Amino acid sequence: MAKFYRCVKDNPLWVGGAIISDEGGNGYKPIEDIWWLVDGTHETEYLSRCYIENSPDWFERVYKSKLDKAAFVTKEAMVESYNKCFKK
Repeated sequence: MAKFYRCVKDNPLWVGGAIISDEGGNGYKPIEDIWWLVDGTHETEYLSRCYIENSPDWFERVYKSKLDKAAFVTKEAMVESYNKCFKK
């Protein structure tokens, strides 16, 4: 299953607010090329998976929502949405 992160602030590669994903298995890349800060080819520039997944000051884990209008939400918002939809 693909993981998604939101860039909390600008970093050497991506604009703050960018949604990045590890879909495709070749490390994290933005879901759209508009998020790149560097010009030219971006395939050789990367931040390690370990750094992204363990740097909450820079990257916030988000989830692709299928329930809300918002495309990507935090874990807390996703749990709240599921609770509202599937409450017993």
